Amino acid sequence: MEAKHQRRADQVRRQQHVHLVFGQSDAGSMKVALSHIGRRLESRVLAFSDLFSVGPLGQLDEEAGQRRRWEWISRRFDYYGYHIHPNQEHQIGPMADTLARLPEDKRITIWYGDNAHDQVGLRFAMHVLRDRRRPVHAVNITEAFTGIAGRFGGKPYPLTVGMTDLEALQEILERCQGDEPLSDEARRRYEHEWQELSEREGNLRLWQDGAIRTVPEDRLDADLLAIVKKLQDSQGGDGFVRAGRVAGEAMDRWNQVIGDSYVQYRLWTLIGEGRLEFRGMPGALYKFSVRHPERAQAKARKVSFMV
Repeated sequence: MEAKHQRRADQVRRQQHVHLVFGQSDAGSMKVALSHIGRRLESRVLAFSDLFSVGPLGQLDEEAGQRRRWEWISRRFDYYGYHIHPNQEHQIGPMADTLARLPEDKRITIWYGDNAHDQVGLRFAMHVLRDRRRPVHAVNITEAFTGIAGRFGGKPYPLTVGMTDLEALQEILERCQGDEPLSDEARRRYEHEWQELSEREGNLRLWQDGAIRTVPEDRLDADLLAIVKKLQDSQGGDGFVRAGRVAGEAMDRWNQVIGDSYVQYRLWTLIGEGRLEFRGMPGALYKFSVRHPERAQAKARKVSFMV
């Protein structure tokens, strides 16, 4: 046990650079890129495993706020209970504690992109680090890719670290080593913006025109209904469209990081309101299909007329 603790202590001492990301996929991409450029042993990768673009944000650095958020999400996203238990150390409370306790001699770089999830996460992280005296660095992966996009022709501009081409991420890691840290003014601005975000009404956040927009939960419902209609018209038959196909189309169209679980939640809300019909089993997106009720009614009228 002593030898194990000693090895762990030696490892922590070597990890002078802490990289903070906002998802497990981002963490995996970051670790692989660091390994490829020979900096994995000197680096520690921390990841929040949550989705800051949806759900309540009030008092998120306190147990009461975290519980309120957990209750809101667990009532709407059926996966959440299964997801949270094996990832306890990456949940908001434990990860915020880890971040706040990082020694002052560690360099911290926060990685984020042009999406509401990362942008909210950045502001929450700056709130957690508000008492830190040493500089904090931040890299916008979407903007950083812009500077090297010419060498990666055809590659889509990444919204997140996890969506970034591996070679591009390696080059960005090399380039950002000498970047200036956030100014005191920028840090205070992010902290202030976090306070504003945490007090806003609304549980859906979108990235629009370079800013975080807090909107009602049903803001995307009309577009979701339009996507279902478009897909069912294109395929014919009885009109039922696989829910997973609807979610994929929505993610491509919206270009937002809100998660397919949110799409699933809104589909079931629309089903509950009678604005969609479903066939299959409740649960994951691959288990059920949806269609507009008007399609079934139109088909019934046609059969009646023919008889």
